[in-house]
Amino acid sequence: MSARKSRSLYSTKNIITGIGGQIINIVLGFVSRTFFINALGQEFLGVSSLFTTILTMLNITELGISTAIVFSLYKPLAENDQAKCQMLLKLLRKIYAVIGFVVLGLGLSIMPFLPYIIKGNTEVANINVIYIIYLLQSALSYWFYSYKYTILQADQRQYVATLVG
Repeated sequence: MSARKSRSLYSTKNIITGIGGQIINIVLGFVSRTFFINALGQEFLGVSSLFTTILTMLNITELGISTAIVFSLYKPLAENDQAKCQMLLKLLRKIYAVIGFVVLGLGLSIMPFLPYIIKGNTEVANINVIYIIYLLQSALSYWFYSYKYTILQADQRQYVATLVG
């Protein structure tokens, strides 16, 4: 199969799985929000949304580095230059480790201010534990799999991550 044809095939697979993944995420979003409201109450859903927003802001520390590395990987992948690909991925893994620690550090530094951010008297128990779980999920993603996703992106095989995730 020619390189052009395989890129078209990968792009088609990426589009199909991307759309399918988005549809599943939308449906599961409605289902999970309904479940959270019925089982845990609106307060938990509000706190969950707040924590997601805080962590989204903290994840800005990535600053588009993965996009730059993906762009840098296109040529070595096309030329099958495994040494350069490995070097770039090793660099990205180190950068992501630092970003994970920065996100964790900034996230922990926000914890003392959570009572001021959350207005009113919340009935959600163990608010700090819940926040730490959200924070660890974000930091762990940088340490363990974000750099692996980058190679799939650069090789136009995002559909693999979509199907697995």
